[in-house]
Amino acid sequence: MNSAPPGTIAAPSLDAVGLIRALGRGLPESGLVVDPDVLAAISHDEAEWAPVGRAVAGVRARTEAEVRHVVRACAEFGAPGPACPAGPTRLTAASCSTCPG
Repeated sequence: MNSAPPGTIAAPSLDAVGLIRALGRGLPESGLVVDPDVLAAISHDEAEWAPVGRAVAGVRARTEAEVRHVVRACAEFGAPGPACPAGPTRLTAASCSTCPG
């Protein structure tokens, strides 16, 4: 049974605090978004019919190194990460050419 509000999808449980800390270790303060109002405003899909989850954090990566850090942190915590042409959104380090190893 899905307990998510209508129009949203429930995400598998994950260590949100640990993920936020891990993301924060490789991003400047301005690159990590955790304000619930800001997250609500950016958590949508342009396709009105597409279900949307609730993000625990948003990132504003500005360099390739920051993108690699985000992908690795998401993979480490089993969190849905940024869209990756190498595979599905639920990333593993092995499936992403950005994150060798």
